[in-house]
Amino acid sequence: MKTAAKCLAFVAGAIRDLSKLVSALMLCVPLANAQTQAQAQANSGTFATFDVPGDSGGIFPTAIDFAGVVTGYFIDAGSLIHSFVRAPNGAITVFDPPGATCSTVTQNVCSTADAINLEGVVTGGYATNCSATEPPAGCENHGFLRSPGGKYTTFDVPGQAHDFTSPTGINLAGTVTGSYLRSASEFAGFVRLANGIFTNFVVTGSTYTSPQAINAFGVIAGFYRDASGLLHGFVRSPDGKITTYDPPIAFLTNSPPVSINAEGAITGSYCSDAACDTVHGFLRSANGTMKTIDAPGNNYGTSPAGINSLGVITGSYILADFSLEHGFLWLPGGRIVTFDPPGSLYTTPTAINDRGMVVGYYCDAESVCHGFVGAPH
Repeated sequence: MKTAAKCLAFVAGAIRDLSKLVSALMLCVPLANAQTQAQAQANSGTFATFDVPGDSGGIFPTAIDFAGVVTGYFIDAGSLIHSFVRAPNGAITVFDPPGATCSTVTQNVCSTADAINLEGVVTGGYATNCSATEPPAGCENHGFLRSPGGKYTTFDVPGQAHDFTSPTGINLAGTVTGSYLRSASEFAGFVRLANGIFTNFVVTGSTYTSPQAINAFGVIAGFYRDASGLLHGFVRSPDGKITTYDPPIAFLTNSPPVSINAEGAITGSYCSDAACDTVHGFLRSANGTMKTIDAPGNNYGTSPAGINSLGVITGSYILADFSLEHGFLWLPGGRIVTFDPPGSLYTTPTAINDRGMVVGYYCDAESVCHGFVGAPH
């Protein structure tokens, strides 16, 4: 895979793999500098762009609720990562759950807000008890819930030996899914009901089970890694039944992660060959039917990031010469609308709500990244 593709995939993957985040930014800044002469396509839509007070140009919105409340995380001037919520009126609240600790010596991730439900409850992870010398070096990682009023509930998957809980999705019922460290080298999935009851699970044959999203009915979508190191998709029903799948050809990617809507439709991306020389998007219906999604033109890759209840998909695509990254909407029926916020060279949508509002981030010609929310058309 060429350097530009690695950069863009690396940053997208860092949304859910935070240990890679700073390295991703270090890779991308020189690349963006090299592309300052490139011209973005015409904007299409109405966007509000924003920065979090105190951020250093690294902002990563991850989710948006029906009302337009955005959540995500950002990198401050000291290279530490914190969470935020942005109200529809533009007011931004920066937060870490009580007790969160981090440092550039141990772990720079204080907290990350990864998902939000229709009631505005945010879930994510945060770090405590960081140590640079005592084995194992690093921090303990816990899950949290944050109410719209700022009340916190913290939690850990019971019985784990390595103190690593990483929530990735929450639905209206308050059911949370995510992953935890089952052993020193094996990640497993979990479901936490609103009453605090946990169910743990792994995909048969998996060395790494990674739930990514949960819909209103408790259906979970994610990916897993097999013993050969290849990634595959899975769907877990509320009764615990797990169905695995692969795209039409080759294998799944985890950048961006898969997304599921209320109808059980899943979207994500896959490589068409082992070298990942071309990336395609896919749409998997609830009955298992697969459809490939490619943005129009001569492109290196198309990467869906989110799908709403109407079946509208958002994501990004990279030109074949790796000069630019644009956002897109895929509409039921197959029509694709492309868009960029004003001034963007690299546009990376991360989520879409049922009103068609898209959230994400973009990087400008000065290699500075900003958040955006808006309605492409």
